[in-house]
Amino acid sequence: MNKKNSFRHIEPKPGISSIEPYKGGNHNFSDANIINLASNESFVGPSPRVIKSLNSFSHSINRYPDGSTLFLRRAISEKYNIDVDRIACGCGSDELIDILVRCFSGPSDEVLFSQYGFLMYSIAAKSNGSIPIAAPEYNFKTDVHSILSSISDNTKVILIANPNNPTGSYLNKIELELLCREVPKNILLVIDSAYAEFVTDEDYESGIMFVNNFDNVVMTRTFSKLYGLASLRLGWSYSSKYISEIIDKVRQPFNVNSLAQVAGIEALGDLEHENFIITKNKENLSKLRNGIECLGFQVMPSVANFVLVKFENSNYSTSMHDFLISRKVLVRKVAAYGLPDYLRITVGKKEEIDLLLQAMQDFKSIYNG
Repeated sequence: MNKKNSFRHIEPKPGISSIEPYKGGNHNFSDANIINLASNESFVGPSPRVIKSLNSFSHSINRYPDGSTLFLRRAISEKYNIDVDRIACGCGSDELIDILVRCFSGPSDEVLFSQYGFLMYSIAAKSNGSIPIAAPEYNFKTDVHSILSSISDNTKVILIANPNNPTGSYLNKIELELLCREVPKNILLVIDSAYAEFVTDEDYESGIMFVNNFDNVVMTRTFSKLYGLASLRLGWSYSSKYISEIIDKVRQPFNVNSLAQVAGIEALGDLEHENFIITKNKENLSKLRNGIECLGFQVMPSVANFVLVKFENSNYSTSMHDFLISRKVLVRKVAAYGLPDYLRITVGKKEEIDLLLQAMQDFKSIYNG
């Protein structure tokens, strides 16, 4: 019997076959001179305290990590003044989002998110047999009334990225409070605050306040962006104790490795480094946005560490993308989000932004003849 043909009757759960695998920013380049502005990573890197702690940790890698992540949860608790028993840690916030969707939705249930929400939301829904529902956005921003009007009897989970990736827009405190108040209490509302640390606007709220006021609200956070720990895969959630206990029941044992736990604790303790990154990101975000606009391209408003840039059409954006690669600059295509005319560009170092802008100018001169 042909072994290949013997598998034709083994079928995955409904929805899985329709999943397009998530493709992050391109990391398949070995050239050390590549400027990677495709993955919203930190251009500063982790705290020196993190580097020092990791360099001295190699003697313990033969031991299993602390499965309860107690010391890391205590560090998070102290920094944000929240209950340690309401915090859960995961292998990136992606894992926690997947766990929440898996626990609170199933076949024929609906998982709701905004039109240009993070791609993993749809994947999480489909992989757990649920139906992904995208509510229309207006002016590239999550619309509270659109979300509320898209709720049906089958809606079990709502996922809101705030700020949103890839648009860079956000719901202010009043808008988010309206959403939390109006969503039925039998629906789980997850506020994905992966880029919260970058936001300096006074009308922004990461979600902690709403978790404290609404039992069906969960906030997720990550160490991949501002803290520069992307390769260690570390995230956390804050919720009611009831929900955190459910997460603890179904998470994998030892789901957060020891290096990530040590790095997370040290990162949280270096407020000087954190403030330095926030300041530098704000400066370089302005430089990036103004530079691209001076070239005649439209840049969507952003409060995060990236911008979304509009071009004439999909051919122009694809050609720009490929030309930038030839100049050793990586940016992100976002056609998978339904935005074929756009590119997402991460904030980088000032010298990296200068090289990007020069390459974009050169392409514009060539393309326009």
